[in-house]
Amino acid sequence: MKKITLPFVRAIFTISGTFAQRTDSTLTNREKAENYLASRGEVHFIFQAESKEQLQEISRFLSLGHMQIDGNLLEVDAYANQDTFQQFLEYGLPYKVRKDDNELPFDAHLAGTSPEAIARGMSSRAAWDTTWDAYPKYSEYVAKMQYYATTYPSICSLESIGTTQSGRELLVLKITDNVSVNEGEPEFFYTSSMHGDEIAGFPLMIRLIDYLLTNYGTDTEVTDLVNSTEIYINP
Repeated sequence: MKKITLPFVRAIFTISGTFAQRTDSTLTNREKAENYLASRGEVHFIFQAESKEQLQEISRFLSLGHMQIDGNLLEVDAYANQDTFQQFLEYGLPYKVRKDDNELPFDAHLAGTSPEAIARGMSSRAAWDTTWDAYPKYSEYVAKMQYYATTYPSICSLESIGTTQSGRELLVLKITDNVSVNEGEPEFFYTSSMHGDEIAGFPLMIRLIDYLLTNYGTDTEVTDLVNSTEIYINP
């Protein structure tokens, strides 16, 4: 049998690593955007408008982030689905697509879980910020909602009641005992974030969801509330 020397093996790994790194680094912003649109249905990117009037026009179909806008630079972060991204490209403006803006960060609590679970962002409640002092990105928000419905299927189900103008789903969690049955119980619908600049209710609604689900069966008041009411929450 022919021996393979250590230097030869090391060379193979070096070449492979270099090739992978080069492949990733040579992706254009357009290619990165298309990849995220294909896998997630949404892309987060940063672009620079040519004027305030143009920015106002683009904001009518693009969902803008919360990055502070310099009146001189007019650099903006935005979210788009397939249709609105194609509409944005018609302006011919420069833009950047960054991995950190489009992917969930690694969390130590995810170690040991399957790649599929990590990709879905549903492997554990620690898959996102649990200090309740930050606003999740849309992809993180969807992962949270999916996680709750998957983890507490007997008292929680996920529903979509439509989409926004930019194509994002309007998600609602139904929380009650016998969640698959429409019982003759009082129904309460909680919603927030109706105004784009009044967003404190967003994380508060997610925290309410978390509180109800994690305390059901151990907290008497929460248990009685869930057992006697159909609660719908749209963060």
